[in-house]
Amino acid sequence: LAIGDEYLGWLYYQYLLITSIYVLEPWEQSIFNSVFFSSVAMVIYTSYAFVPVHVRLALKFFSGICGEQPESTMALKQWMDGMDDRKEIGNEKGGLPT
Repeated sequence: LAIGDEYLGWLYYQYLLITSIYVLEPWEQSIFNSVFFSSVAMVIYTSYAFVPVHVRLALKFFSGICGEQPESTMALKQWMDGMDDRKEIGNEKGGLPT
């Protein structure tokens, strides 16, 4: 338990040095910490709430550009393939030539 306390103390000391808030008065430190941690919390929430939606939309957009056929084109292709099959069946029965 003492090792964990020392490590947390060391991390807090690093935080004070990196942000340079060790030179501020205690009331200034509390305001800085409130603004800083509120900003971090908002970034984390925004990442959790909105990034997956944007990633999904970007993947959908780029998969359409990079070769995946849109549904309407695939439906048209299947319909045209069905029409080709009908012509072949008609030709076997003496139907119209292709």
